Amino acid sequence: MIGWSLHPGPNGARLYTDWGDVAYNTLLAFTGDGSYMRDPQANSWIKATRFLGFLTTFYAIFAVLAVLFGAKLARFLAGFRRNHAVMVGASRYMLRQHVRGGKVTIFDTAENLATLPEDATWPRVVKIAITAHEELPKLHAVGKPGQVLFGASEPMQNLNHAHIWLRQRADSARPSIMLRLEDKSLARAPDLLFPDLRQAEIVSESECLARTLVSVMAPSRQAILRGQRAVHVLLIGMGSNNLALSEELALRTNHPSLGRLHLTILDRNAAVAKRRMLSERPDLLSPDFSETGPKITFLEADALHLGHSEHDDALIAAEEALGFTAIVISTGTDAASSAIAMRLRQFQQHYQRLRAPIFMRMRNSDTIAPPADWHSHDAIIRFGGTGGQAHDLALETLYEARAKALHDSWRNNDRSAQNDPAQVWENLSAAQRRPNYRAAMFAFETLYAAGCVPPLQARPTQLILHPEVGNHLLGSPKDLRILAELEHERWNTERRLEGFRTAPLNAENTRLRDNEKRLHPSLVPFDALSHHEQDKDRNNVELTLKLASNAYSAATAASAWRKSLRIGLTGSLKSHSATKTDIAHILRAYLAHKPQARDYSLEILTPNAPGYDRDAARALADAWQAIVARPAHIICFNVAGLSVVDGCATQADLGASTALTAATVHPTGHALSVYSFQPLGCSNAELAQDSATYVQLVAQLQCHIMSLADEMIFDLNGGAHTNQARDLWLRTRKRESLEHRLQ
Repeated sequence: MIGWSLHPGPNGARLYTDWGDVAYNTLLAFTGDGSYMRDPQANSWIKATRFLGFLTTFYAIFAVLAVLFGAKLARFLAGFRRNHAVMVGASRYMLRQHVRGGKVTIFDTAENLATLPEDATWPRVVKIAITAHEELPKLHAVGKPGQVLFGASEPMQNLNHAHIWLRQRADSARPSIMLRLEDKSLARAPDLLFPDLRQAEIVSESECLARTLVSVMAPSRQAILRGQRAVHVLLIGMGSNNLALSEELALRTNHPSLGRLHLTILDRNAAVAKRRMLSERPDLLSPDFSETGPKITFLEADALHLGHSEHDDALIAAEEALGFTAIVISTGTDAASSAIAMRLRQFQQHYQRLRAPIFMRMRNSDTIAPPADWHSHDAIIRFGGTGGQAHDLALETLYEARAKALHDSWRNNDRSAQNDPAQVWENLSAAQRRPNYRAAMFAFETLYAAGCVPPLQARPTQLILHPEVGNHLLGSPKDLRILAELEHERWNTERRLEGFRTAPLNAENTRLRDNEKRLHPSLVPFDALSHHEQDKDRNNVELTLKLASNAYSAATAASAWRKSLRIGLTGSLKSHSATKTDIAHILRAYLAHKPQARDYSLEILTPNAPGYDRDAARALADAWQAIVARPAHIICFNVAGLSVVDGCATQADLGASTALTAATVHPTGHALSVYSFQPLGCSNAELAQDSATYVQLVAQLQCHIMSLADEMIFDLNGGAHTNQARDLWLRTRKRESLEHRLQ
């Protein structure tokens, strides 16, 4: 148009002054008219049109066709794709966690498709919009997929779509089918509604979040380090995520040193929350499970109004009875969860209550798992994103492999199952696979109970055990019995969560299994089992240890679990110039006396008091790193705020020392965890004025550290309090501390 508007006439003036003529001549060029090409006075704009006219015309026609027929064209082309993944129902979680390969064809409404991220790692995604009420795409529209996923958030929609899709492919080769089912009542046995879905793989975003959170949180370990008699978790909100977390915690908080799990559920409508649990996970509240299962308390309150609510007293009473190990917030939106988290943080600061880490579900996070270095009693930790990160995928891969390995081990030891094709893993129904999946991640709890810890500053995503530790455990009948009993407790919980009860004694004084009535003779304490049944639990433990040990190599050593070596420290508030040298000497002597300890993971327990405690902790960590070339884990227990403990040293004119904080420890490569030993409801100002209470707390903390420690190092110049602690150690552990044995 520019060219024709500037086109000169015979006298040099513009030939076309009327814009209608300009538009007409331009249109001729678009339609392929070439008369202008013979015009010797054509300017550069018109000359360019000689080459671009037809291309522009073609592009315009293509654009019109794309607008009118783009969806049909995309669907037509999708029919030629091979070995791709077809997803019916857009889902970030399914796309990032479960799609195998890079080619994906997604069917959903335009509105839902718009919610999917433009992920650079998925360059071959084809999105096909369908109407909300349109029938599932016909067979010819999806080509020959290798995997079909039904990822909508509504479970019945996924079941119906999968059933329709399978009927359409009745005479065709069927790819693997994956169903996302967030409703536990449907996920138990979807083949009861649709028999053709018997072998479909069942996945759940809420259950994935739950097992990932529990794996990284390690609640049993946290409860032991905090000196609690049982795990106690406060759940805020009773949606699908916290429902799944309730069950995961019930399955994975068994520990020889702890009592049964406590759950406190805070919801704006406690009656509705309880009804939902009864509907989707009724066995958590079953009377048959009331004595051995989790103790669950429902509290009605709005978490945003804590501190200004008549329900505060009930929550405080629950914490007074048993301190919270963790607080988990999972609401309908990220905005609501973050607002509640901030309110809880204010409540912690203003009232010195709810002193536990806060785990906050944030859907816009880029990872499912919490960060590996979250360990602090006053932290707010994000989790529950859309996944797809390497550690998220690694944990799911381990989950699948562990479940299959457990089933294959059982099948190899059962003669009737060895030659039965129906017992091959790939031929099992969802209900038959479920017990293996539930047992899969308990391997982490088995290793924790055996005194092992995962690699520092890393999320536990692999099951690799140092072989020296594995061989020691496999050769120890005492350890195997403890772990086998723990495995049986887990199995008891898993069976009861499936609705099984203990089979009654019959006239012959025996118990008979009845699957129809959900009765099992082995739902009894471990000591009441026959030797044959006890061997089953022992075999499962041995399988876990052998698989983990066999996975160890030079290439995987950095990812290996190792036996924990806990060394406690306690001494005076005064620094000593010889501390660093003395500690290094003690450690070298200890490792020379016990060389296998070089393969352990060092955990240093300290009150984080100024003077000897801090200096010795740093010296021990640095000496360990210099000798074995691995960092240490410093675990601090604070009886009060740093201003109070440092103030004691200042008042006594003993000088000051730099506190052990993330800013001072992490740059050296070591890990740091901080636990509060401060009484609930007691402020720093109150402790600063009450020296008797403070001294009593320090003594209690010393006892707690000694109860956790494998070895102790006491300050040789520590004074009366340190000498009393050393005497207590000698009386209870029946051996001297390291500085006396090795100096």
